[in-house]
Amino acid sequence: MKRHLYLLIDHVDEWPATVRVVIESWLAFGRARSHEAIFEPSLAQDFGVESQAYAALSWLGAGDDPGTSCWMYADPVHFALQRDYFSLAYPAPLVLFEMESTALLADINRHFEQEGLQFCRSGSGNWFLRTAHAPEISTSLLREAAGHDVRLYQPQGPEAGYWKRLQNEIQMLLHDHPVNQAREARGELAVNSLWVSGQGRLPKANGVQFYTDVYGSHTLALGLARLTGAQTHAIDALDTIDAAHGDRALVVMHSGEADFAKKVLATHEALRAGNLSRLKVTLVMRSKLMVAELGRLDLWKRWRRSKPLQSY
Repeated sequence: MKRHLYLLIDHVDEWPATVRVVIESWLAFGRARSHEAIFEPSLAQDFGVESQAYAALSWLGAGDDPGTSCWMYADPVHFALQRDYFSLAYPAPLVLFEMESTALLADINRHFEQEGLQFCRSGSGNWFLRTAHAPEISTSLLREAAGHDVRLYQPQGPEAGYWKRLQNEIQMLLHDHPVNQAREARGELAVNSLWVSGQGRLPKANGVQFYTDVYGSHTLALGLARLTGAQTHAIDALDTIDAAHGDRALVVMHSGEADFAKKVLATHEALRAGNLSRLKVTLVMRSKLMVAELGRLDLWKRWRRSKPLQSY
């Protein structure tokens, strides 16, 4: 049976050495290309979805019903003071304890209750903003803005003034919040702002189904899978990646996944043995995507020398 496996790997900076050797060989032996692109729109296009309502899709992927509301990401972040501007610091979003999120969201929702805004936390731990009104703004996704001057990535459009005022109010509310005082006492970054992006209502399914099965816990990928009718599975259900069901299976993982190195090495062996006919791997980096496609015979192109990922 001809089987295609699509492997999407995030957090590439954390690879173990054994994985780096294998994946750099895939880039060398296959047809590799690098292009500046943001992960979310690229993933949506891979599913045949043109909508930019990434937050609503992620809310669906987390197992919740977006309904007819407009959804936005509302990621907790830290603005770091530079010489003459604030940058959006890494990690973004910040990783919080459940008790921290509960306390912060309760105070934020209490403050904005009269404005019809509802800040929520999904079961996956991500923060969202639910509104009845779809704002007339354009926003920048977190991956675009991280590490840069936040002034260059503020909301734009007819209602931009309102959202900038909202952000200022949130910053004042979070200043000296007990949660942040405790975080700073532990040497951790304070949550001193929220980053809103990815707004829109859940789009309607368009009948396109590129992937038959999707494995992993990435909420946007799972939301796109559910919208397009693909089967979803926990990645823990796989002993090896090549055991994925379906002739067009997408596996979304990062280096923090259990048995990450083992599964990547097993995928390489499955391709070499002919158990996979084709492999497409996409590596998610901060400012670009690296893509390589290869088959079994490509692994014998020994004259192509591997080179470090950073050199592409």
